[in-house]
Amino acid sequence: MPKTRFLLAGFCAVAISATCAHAQIQGEVTTARDLIEQMDQYYQRVLPDTKPETVKGSGYKPFKRYEWFMETRLGNDADIPVGARGQAFDKLQEMSARGSFPSWFSLGPTNVAGRCLAIAVDPTNSNIVYAGFASGGIWKTTDGGVSWTPLGDNLPSMSVSALALDESNPSTIYMGTGEGWGNVDAIHGVGILKSTDGGATWNTTGFTYAIASGLDVFRLEYEETTGVLLVAAENGLWRSTDGAATFTEVMESGDWRDVKLKPGTTDTYYAISRGWTGQGGYKSTDGGVTWTQMAGGAPNTGVGNGRLAVTPANPNYVYWSFDVAGAGIRIYRSTDSGANWTQRSSVVHDGGLGQGWYDLSIAVDPQDADIVTSGGVELYRSTNGATSFSQIATNVHVDHHEAVYDPSDPERMWVGSDGGVYLSSNGGQSFIPRNTGLVTLQFYAMNQSMTSTNLAFGGTQDNGTWRFLGSPSFGQVLGGDGFECEISLDNQLVFAEVYNGFHYRSTTGGSGFTPSNSGISEDGPWQTPTHMDYSSNTTWTGHNAQIWRTTNNGGSWGSVLASGLGGGRSIDQSYNNPDYVYCIGGARIFRSTDHGASFTQMAQLSVGNTLTDITVHPDNPDIAMVCTGSYSGSVPRVLRTTDGGTNWTDMTNNLPGEGAQSITYKYDEPNIVFLGTDLGCYVSFNEGGTWEPFNVGLPFVICDDLRWHPDNFLRVGTHGRGMWEVDITGLAPSTAVDDATPEVSPLTMRVLGNPAGPNVPTSIRFGLREAGRAKIGLYDTNGRLVSLLLDREVEAKVDFIDIHTNSLPSGVYFVRLDVGPDSVTQKLVVKR
Repeated sequence: MPKTRFLLAGFCAVAISATCAHAQIQGEVTTARDLIEQMDQYYQRVLPDTKPETVKGSGYKPFKRYEWFMETRLGNDADIPVGARGQAFDKLQEMSARGSFPSWFSLGPTNVAGRCLAIAVDPTNSNIVYAGFASGGIWKTTDGGVSWTPLGDNLPSMSVSALALDESNPSTIYMGTGEGWGNVDAIHGVGILKSTDGGATWNTTGFTYAIASGLDVFRLEYEETTGVLLVAAENGLWRSTDGAATFTEVMESGDWRDVKLKPGTTDTYYAISRGWTGQGGYKSTDGGVTWTQMAGGAPNTGVGNGRLAVTPANPNYVYWSFDVAGAGIRIYRSTDSGANWTQRSSVVHDGGLGQGWYDLSIAVDPQDADIVTSGGVELYRSTNGATSFSQIATNVHVDHHEAVYDPSDPERMWVGSDGGVYLSSNGGQSFIPRNTGLVTLQFYAMNQSMTSTNLAFGGTQDNGTWRFLGSPSFGQVLGGDGFECEISLDNQLVFAEVYNGFHYRSTTGGSGFTPSNSGISEDGPWQTPTHMDYSSNTTWTGHNAQIWRTTNNGGSWGSVLASGLGGGRSIDQSYNNPDYVYCIGGARIFRSTDHGASFTQMAQLSVGNTLTDITVHPDNPDIAMVCTGSYSGSVPRVLRTTDGGTNWTDMTNNLPGEGAQSITYKYDEPNIVFLGTDLGCYVSFNEGGTWEPFNVGLPFVICDDLRWHPDNFLRVGTHGRGMWEVDITGLAPSTAVDDATPEVSPLTMRVLGNPAGPNVPTSIRFGLREAGRAKIGLYDTNGRLVSLLLDREVEAKVDFIDIHTNSLPSGVYFVRLDVGPDSVTQKLVVKR
């Protein structure tokens, strides 16, 4: 399965938009730093005596996600350099492909999804639907959402914000990339990509980010008769008439949020913008060549993020939903094709202050122009032309971004939210989840049992904390935004947390949690680090100013660093010398030599506030490595100390330059170090002397948390594509020649507990790249089938089965996994 190579230098960007996505900000901001500072001031002003995170719909939590995401990528800089991520991607592509490395396989979850921004339904086949995710790429279903397949895991952007199909040839898809809402992972995209084969392959178009100046696409509208493609983007309104080969900017200013074709016409369009002196609604009657600002009561001032909706039930109707600073969502309607407008609803849909700058959707019934579905935090429905609304679909995940009707079946409606994709078959009156097979969860952090390969926990953006049990995969154990997790050696004591350092513990392996904050007198950062010593269950957490420790399984906590932490980022401990514990906060390095009873500051690095993770050498506690999330050329991505943290050496060396989020030693071979970045994973076989891409089979996705397992697995929690693992048994430097295409394995299998014996539990861990019917057979040395261990349909992920060997005579056997034409075999030794 070859990787498609995209070279993006000069037009892939990661800069924050010059026009703020948040309606709460008055006027323009020029940098990400401006945005963060002004949003902080806004919440201090409107909620001075309240914990903002407790106010539903205030938008505070999406803002804090954004602040957390940007903090370590900015450091002391005001903004991320335009083109920095694209240049890093180009350098990654130029590094030698490593065909001899093992392949990564997905762990899931496959039963829950992350933030869905765009949905497009094939007009000729209701079962074919495309869904675009904030950091999980584009997916396709051919069975109405019963199952999904990823398209373009090797594309340079996993952020899909807009989709449009050519209705005369729906295998032609236009995909807008980059998410410009200013939330947690709003890494900008690579312009517009195009597929002419239903998403099997993709090509760049004339809408590159040399044109788009490093900004994002919000909406696409394609008219198949004239071949006009209109693009609503952060830096203007754009038009193409040649299949996206070339583009002309038809409106040169503004932050354009939506564009819609009037039903039944080929040349009449509506478009809306915000954040500039000419903001408001516009109309074109010549195919998008020229535009006139709509009047007649149109809301052309104080307009925030907006969405348009039209309907064939009455082509003259246009609905305009938009965010108003601190006042929720307003809806205006025109019944004469935009000539006159009236306000239909001033409902603050979601209580609180409203966060329509982040989540907003609207759709009108194709059979009744008075039935309107409006999404914000929750989902609402009106049957009187948006005069009044009632909340619907309480089973649908909050934070709505998309709502579309099936063009060939007006009773079918799809919505996209922070919890994935949902389908209504009765015109929006009720919904069912359609997330099976989607692997798009956005992990902040993950951890795993060190004594079992089938137990792991992870915290996710807006989808809570999840527990992995091998099979049947994942289950949610806490709600909200989930973060760090810790697991004891006996797998019974588990710590988890939600935002700002509010801790929970379970003494039953994660089956139930209770708060664990007694003694802690301060909040923590948005993501607060924790670490458990496996030998004693002693656990530490780094809050805003102090480090806290519990020695009684979370019953109470005491301070072991009284001040000066600067916002905890990561804690680690020497695996074989547990008296040595390190903690990083801001740019500061702290160390303990007394099992975390006290900490001393060892250094303050000149890297701004960009430190993201630390890993301590398992055998020599004076050696440690840290990584930074910076995109600045003057800030190292990796540093190493050999004297306990006093002095640090830059180990960036040949890394391409994207921000790094996670680093870990291979504890049984500490010359090997793994690094997780915004573009995947790297490995060094000489403690950072040189680095090699370690991405075979892994999408180009943000790798937030890498973890080594003693059974020689490496796992990662990604921000957009769930959890993954790779078998690193016998890992060695690549022997592939330059430019060799990496061979992505379709299957993987390991027999654990081998040799098998009376007191040795044995299991088979196996993974599929694509879903299919899997057969696992146990064979003797003559090739005869001894036992058929598995014969069933299996999802595209890692799974496992137990083997009962008590009845088998001593000897050598072979376990073979067959899926279609592919197979893999491993020897099993049974001893009595």
